[in-house]
Amino acid sequence: MPQFQFPTFNQESKPDHLRLDGHCPNCGKLFDFRKTQVLAEEQGVTLMYLKCSQCALAAVATMTMSPQGLMFRGLVTDLTAQDVLKFKDQGSVSSDDIVDLHMHLDSDSLTFS
Repeated sequence: MPQFQFPTFNQESKPDHLRLDGHCPNCGKLFDFRKTQVLAEEQGVTLMYLKCSQCALAAVATMTMSPQGLMFRGLVTDLTAQDVLKFKDQGSVSSDDIVDLHMHLDSDSLTFS
């Protein structure tokens, strides 16, 4: 089970140097990081799932600690949190996989080897 938890502060005790904010790239509303789902933690990287409370846009993000501070990287997705967990350990798609898919689509075959 993931160990990372976002700190909880009331407005009076929140340090000025700590801000966890990010805007939804679709509607611009601030993400509510208190509702972030921490999906996994491995080798110092935390995998998170966020959903905008206004427009329901979903994002997957990774968070790592570096000498410069916390670093976030994210991307918009149509996956659910369960889908992310299902596919997170799958291997990369190779060029051979793409060629095989293309050949099957061209042949109207629905079976894969």
